[in-house]
Amino acid sequence: MASEPSAALLLAYIILAVQFIYLANVMGNGLFAYLAPVFLASALFETVLMLDKAAPFNNLSFPVFFIGFVLFISLGYLLKYPLLKVVESSSRDVAVSIMLFSVVTAAGFLDWLAAGSMLLIFSFVMYLMNKAENRIFYLEAIPWAIPLSIGFAFMFYGEHLRSCSSFYQNQLGMAMNTIMASIALLILYGVLSKKGHKNQAGNVFLISLGFYTISLFTAAALSINEVWMRPAVFIGGIIMYLALYRFHKQSWIPFVSGAISLFAYFMILIGLPFNFTFFNWVQFPLGAWILLCAAFYISNKDLVLARGFSWIGHIYMPFAMILTFFIYRENSIWPFLVTLAVYWVSFRLSVKEWKVKIFLYSSFLTLFMVILTGMDHILEENFSEYAVLLVSCAVFLFWLTGKTQDKMRSVYFLIPWSVIGILAFLTSYPFGYVPFFVSIIYSAGLIVYLHRTKLDILAAVPLVLLYAAVLKFLFINGIAPDMKILVVAGFGLASAIIGKMVYAKILMNKNADSYTIISLLFFLAAYLFPAVSLWAEVLPGLLISTLLFLQRGRMASKYLWLPGLLSGAVLLEPYYSLLKNIELSDLFIREAYVLPWIILIIFVRKVLKGQYAAQTNKIQWAVLITVSLLLVQDGLASNTVYDALIVGTLSLISMLSGTFWRIKSYFFVGSGVLLLNVLLQTRPYWGNLPWWAYLLIAGSILISAASYHEWQKQKTAKGEKPLISKWKNSIMNKLKEWS
Repeated sequence: MASEPSAALLLAYIILAVQFIYLANVMGNGLFAYLAPVFLASALFETVLMLDKAAPFNNLSFPVFFIGFVLFISLGYLLKYPLLKVVESSSRDVAVSIMLFSVVTAAGFLDWLAAGSMLLIFSFVMYLMNKAENRIFYLEAIPWAIPLSIGFAFMFYGEHLRSCSSFYQNQLGMAMNTIMASIALLILYGVLSKKGHKNQAGNVFLISLGFYTISLFTAAALSINEVWMRPAVFIGGIIMYLALYRFHKQSWIPFVSGAISLFAYFMILIGLPFNFTFFNWVQFPLGAWILLCAAFYISNKDLVLARGFSWIGHIYMPFAMILTFFIYRENSIWPFLVTLAVYWVSFRLSVKEWKVKIFLYSSFLTLFMVILTGMDHILEENFSEYAVLLVSCAVFLFWLTGKTQDKMRSVYFLIPWSVIGILAFLTSYPFGYVPFFVSIIYSAGLIVYLHRTKLDILAAVPLVLLYAAVLKFLFINGIAPDMKILVVAGFGLASAIIGKMVYAKILMNKNADSYTIISLLFFLAAYLFPAVSLWAEVLPGLLISTLLFLQRGRMASKYLWLPGLLSGAVLLEPYYSLLKNIELSDLFIREAYVLPWIILIIFVRKVLKGQYAAQTNKIQWAVLITVSLLLVQDGLASNTVYDALIVGTLSLISMLSGTFWRIKSYFFVGSGVLLLNVLLQTRPYWGNLPWWAYLLIAGSILISAASYHEWQKQKTAKGEKPLISKWKNSIMNKLKEWS
């Protein structure tokens, strides 16, 4: 009963297909043109179902694919009746859709053999379609669809073999699937090339390369025989990309080839069944050396290809050497020696300046690693700072013996490297006598080198490091405090003398005298250490004053007065340090502490030579009044004749000095202090006179004042000036001339 409805349905599908073909011819509607092959395919599918009832199929995907194939061959390609012309293109579209759907269904059910066979047939269909089609989409897609279909077909065949064979699954792995696809396409590429179809052959080769690239990833990530299969896959990848470079000559391809070559070396390394001790030491950088040797060998034949291999080798080599150093430590001296030779040869062969510098500096750094690992190989203790020093010496010899360009290149390495070397000694532990003296020599050598290369503006860096080294040595080593002060004073003096010899001015053009600044820092550092002896306590202040005094002729003209002024002011510090350490009579203590300020203000005005006269005059008044009050207060506190004599003598000297040099402040302050001293010292006798004595003194003063006033009025009425007025005017005019 089931066959009759199926037969009726089949007949209905056929009738509908014929009707839609007629409607498509009459109405020219594209929808009818597509419905006709759809119903015809439905009729064929109904036929397949009828056959499946009679003899069941294992999988309907292949019969359905055959429906699409029959539809393509019949309506889409062979039958050329005018009535069927309208459904020719639509039949091909429907047929292709059915065939692709069948392939996807078969792959979904893991029927790899059926899927591969259908794809091979589909590639043949695409070949026929290429002859019949004139639509742009198909004309552009078919040249790629054919090799893709063939490639996936053989990949599915390989997957079928993998599911059937344990050897294939365990030894060859999934990588063999895409390798088979790539080989099949390479054969097709050869056939097309011989027939002269170069464009089609190029497309086939690119698809083949794509499949092989997939095999590289699968071989690296999935299970496969590590001894021979995995290395063979990567070696084949090298060949494939070299062939691609031969055809296309694009500059990026050699880099990919070099990278695959490096991975091939790793794959061979992983699969090696033997193990040698020496080989272990060089196993990581050996891949880079092989790439660089290959680049050197082919450089005369193909410079672009050589550049790709060289870049990959040089990019990888630093990482390989770092890994080797951390794993094998002292035994890594041997690969570092070879790497040193490689960098040196690269430096000599390079043409571009930036490459020359990179390889030259890489040679210097590798030399450091050679020395460092050599020391580790021979010595038990760590002396890495001496390895840095030896590299500096080697680079300096290269600078002495090299060409002009090499000298300029080495300068940019030697200076920062030497700074690092000094820091290495500075941070070493323990920082004893040997590292200290080496740091001094190292810093001095760098300073001399900076002057030789006209880069003495950078001398401040090693000078600061030298300063830090001296302080560190003195702080952590058991040296007498006075000797510490003497050491920093010696370094400060040496720095000051060198600065004065080398530079005529402290600031001159673009050069600065950093020696004098460091000298001042050394002298100031002397205050960090407690002094035991008197000379040690006053020495820093004397040295600072001397240093400032020596700068008189080295300043700009408008600041010539500054060094002398500061040097005099600084002398107060050692003077007061001296006072604290000697015994003075109580009679002279206050005078010893305050009188130097008067000397200082006299010195300041002498140095300034009339500059800032108004300001210094005010300061002078303030200093004199302050000192005078302090001395008077001291005299009153002790209340002795000697204090009164001292204050009176100083006041008298001040008055005479003011008169001699015509300075108001000294004269009036001295006069005022002298009068005040007399009044204060005679104060105990003021209340011992009889009452009539006070009355007599007051009356005499009043009578004298009244007499003078009357006498002045008489002289004025006669047109004469009083003698006292003449004296007063004369004195006032004279005082105006005083400073």
